[in-house]
Amino acid sequence: MPLVGVILGGVDFTTLAITVGDASVTYGNFIQAIIIFLIIALVVFWVVRVMNRFMTKEEAKPAPTPQDVVLLTEIRDLLKKQTG
Repeated sequence: MPLVGVILGGVDFTTLAITVGDASVTYGNFIQAIIIFLIIALVVFWVVRVMNRFMTKEEAKPAPTPQDVVLLTEIRDLLKKQTG
């Protein structure tokens, strides 16, 4: 968080707290944890995005037509010629 503190002008969220009676709720730690999480999530997102750009995508090749399908197609075409 020191780098973020320098960018924001030395703001330190860890000292933020609400005091209710004798109890103290330090919500500054929570804010700091959220900011750190968002920074890490953004960096991981960028890294994955750059990696996906550099990965080569293989083009899907059409599957070869099985021989029996080719033969049945030829028989169909011959039958159409004879009847039509």
